[in-house]
Amino acid sequence: MCYGSRTVILLTLFGYFPGIVHAVWIIANK
Repeated sequence: MCYGSRTVILLTLFGYFPGIVHAVWIIANK
């Protein structure tokens, strides 16, 4: 249970963080 929730959190962070970086990169390039 604990390992499963930790995996979900990690997957969410690794899926969400690149989106933020990409958005900042686009704004910085404008």
